[in-house]
Amino acid sequence: MTPCPRLLDRAKPKSSGKLPRGRCLSGLALALAVASPSAGAEPRTIANPNVAAKAVSAKSVEAAPAPTAKKTKKSAAWPSFSAVQKTAEKHFSTLKKYRKGDLLSQGDVEPVFAELEKLGWKVADREQIVKLLPGDRELMVRMLRTEDGRAFMRDIERLPGGYDRVDHLSRLSDAETLLWRLTSGPDGYKMIDYMTETPYGANMGDMLSQAPNGKGFNKPTGRIYTETQFIARLKQSHASAEKARAKHKPVAKTTR
Repeated sequence: MTPCPRLLDRAKPKSSGKLPRGRCLSGLALALAVASPSAGAEPRTIANPNVAAKAVSAKSVEAAPAPTAKKTKKSAAWPSFSAVQKTAEKHFSTLKKYRKGDLLSQGDVEPVFAELEKLGWKVADREQIVKLLPGDRELMVRMLRTEDGRAFMRDIERLPGGYDRVDHLSRLSDAETLLWRLTSGPDGYKMIDYMTETPYGANMGDMLSQAPNGKGFNKPTGRIYTETQFIARLKQSHASAEKARAKHKPVAKTTR
């Protein structure tokens, strides 16, 4: 398949448009202590210093209620990976205009970690995982979230290495003009198809690798672009966490 020869001849638009987020009460009541009465003497009471002094007989003194023990918050049980996956998928299903296979950005996945913590798993390498996704304001993200960009994105997401190639293109000089031409044309995805599926496209990638910021153009970037990739990365972290838990789990003593 060869790219449309007129594809990259379109003029750059004047603007690319919008490219797009009292007091503290004591836990204990003050106790009222009653002394043992001596013969013929009135019972002696210890008055509460926080109220006005008043003669009170021992019979009228009501026992202060015993303080209630504070309930300890139970930590959530360790979640299975099945529960982790369902939590992530449920979150992504709530994203506006999102469809499985669409490009994800850092802001899209951040809330997942808070939900997983509620399940009982605080992801230790959360920061490293988030850094593997494109930033919310990266050119690639902004371009693929325009109306035309979404149509283009859904044509290339099925291509092996499709997102990688677009990511590489977004780093070249004059990348904004190039990506606008690809996303605004009806056959822009064919250029990515050409690059990923034909030997001629591979040759083109080799040439682009010589351009500034084009190194390794035909190679995967190692970044996370989709829901499937994100969940696969979570699975790695979950497996590592389970091994660590098993290693430090105390061994029950056996009685003879």
